[in-house]
Amino acid sequence: MQLFNLTFKAKHSWNRHPTTGSYYQLNTESALTWPQAEVSCRQQGASLLSITDPHQQAYVTALLGTSGSKLWSGLILDPEHSWKWSNGRPYSYMRWDSAAEAGFCLTPWIPFNTHCFRLIRTLNTWSDAQRQCRKIGGDLASVHSIEDQSFLISQSGYASTDEIWIGLNDGKSEGLFEWADHSTVSFTSWEYGKPDVLSEIKDCVLIRGENGNWVDRMCNEKHEFICMKMSTSTPSGEEVSKDIGCKYVRFASF
Repeated sequence: MQLFNLTFKAKHSWNRHPTTGSYYQLNTESALTWPQAEVSCRQQGASLLSITDPHQQAYVTALLGTSGSKLWSGLILDPEHSWKWSNGRPYSYMRWDSAAEAGFCLTPWIPFNTHCFRLIRTLNTWSDAQRQCRKIGGDLASVHSIEDQSFLISQSGYASTDEIWIGLNDGKSEGLFEWADHSTVSFTSWEYGKPDVLSEIKDCVLIRGENGNWVDRMCNEKHEFICMKMSTSTPSGEEVSKDIGCKYVRFASF
């Protein structure tokens, strides 16, 4: 019953977005699990927050102020389809807060999960792309989790029309794909029907499409590419400026 007293508040407890007319409610007086929070919102004809554009992000950030509260959002991890919003809205905008573990990266590198990433928009073969990455202190990017994959397609500058080399290849042994940086292959996100196991041509891998799924292609094709290197543990004063995004608020639209 205490939960109902906290969530079923009078209408004035909701904050109305002046442009979209959507209503937002901050719930900071009770600690709930994610499923409990989702049920609480649905009982009010609402859903946990989804953020789909920079304008909504700015409004939510202003709504939170400097409270420092960590509140649930509607973002959930689907093991088969990466991240998605629980209310079905498209996963088209994201601002991950990786500052706590990102380390420091000089511009134009972008920090994420102890590494720095840089999308290079010049066309190169896979081998030439690797040489370019190594010249600037890194290697072609390796992807080890759904979180890594989601970061690349939402934060690196990647667009759904791009075809971008990453570090995966079977250059040493046909059909045995390895990362250029020699890290373990612990995660894959192949496009349906890929890789082409019937081909005997040595293949290199790129990401393409809305979800950045992986496709094997001939290594002498020319594409843009993304480099990755380790971040530093101490700042030099010229690091990338990274605003803190927030993804923990309850949302409703009437």
